[in-house]
Amino acid sequence: MISEPKGSVALEYVMTLVVGVVFLCCWLGVFTPGVGYTEKVGRKLVAYFQRVLVGLSLPIP
Repeated sequence: MISEPKGSVALEYVMTLVVGVVFLCCWLGVFTPGVGYTEKVGRKLVAYFQRVLVGLSLPIP
């Protein structure tokens, strides 16, 4: 059997935790609880998706 070097499991745990923290910080930078994301970029994003939905809902002759 091949033995893993000591500390590799701990390093994997730390790397997963760091990726999770970075993702959470980025998410909270865009989405503020209680306010939503419409204050920063959201209005343009909402308008874009509304146009997409209108285009998808048009009847095809």
